[in-house]
Amino acid sequence: MEILRNGERGPKVSDLQKALNALQSKLPRLVVDGVFGRNTFNRVCEFQRLNGLAADGVVGPLTRTRLEQLVVNPEFLQQFMFALIDKIAIDLAARDRVVFVGQSRVLVRNHTGNDIEIGGGAKSNQSVGNVGVLIGGAAFLLLLIFMLMMLIMMENSKNAKTRQRAVYWRGRYGWMQSKAGEADALATAYEENKRMATEIHDTTLENHKKCLDLYKGLDPKSECMKALEKLKKAIDSLFDTLRKNPAPGDGFKAEDLVKGMGRAIATLQKALNDAADNCPNCHFLRL
Repeated sequence: MEILRNGERGPKVSDLQKALNALQSKLPRLVVDGVFGRNTFNRVCEFQRLNGLAADGVVGPLTRTRLEQLVVNPEFLQQFMFALIDKIAIDLAARDRVVFVGQSRVLVRNHTGNDIEIGGGAKSNQSVGNVGVLIGGAAFLLLLIFMLMMLIMMENSKNAKTRQRAVYWRGRYGWMQSKAGEADALATAYEENKRMATEIHDTTLENHKKCLDLYKGLDPKSECMKALEKLKKAIDSLFDTLRKNPAPGDGFKAEDLVKGMGRAIATLQKALNDAADNCPNCHFLRL
């Protein structure tokens, strides 16, 4: 595992700076320039002190592991969700069940009694926790996993209002878990997912307009304006995905729904974070 320290340069330093910017701090936001300078050193020391680590400013195994535990990795979440879709056969839905979803692994027990383990886990400052035994349709399970993906993103948002709304959705997520096995579980999960994704879309659109107002008159070729343009495309893409998705019924394919919405949400989150990095006054964009 590579160790990063003052004076280092390169993409791994940029990743470190982005990760530190995703966390609460009393120090100024870092410029993501790939240079491990004094400001980055101070942010690392602050992070180490807050997490009970030796504040030496060196990013070694302990500091890196703790940082990964606290910062959401949207690319991993997307890969995890798609891996789950591929590993659970929809036509065996009634015979397969997920017995655990946690920080480090996902365990699927199929009808033959064999365990399928998907390595890794959602990196969050709150444990995903035990989902319990979910017996029933895999389609319901996939929608529940997607709801969890959106929830983790909201809980780790830099936007205080988004984090407050996450409290509400944490309750709805718990309620959705209790619906497993009920006749209307799939339709209910579908509606809850669309409602949650719609809320993310509407909030993001509102914040995009707010950021545009702050940078009115800025050169369209600036990094900030180019990032905001990409963000608008990501917002429109999510809207199109929400509008086109079919309702549960004949021909309903949960895997298509989840993959489509998953890509749209992951793309949106990346665009939001890029815009927040390139438009310093728009920290509220970060999801």
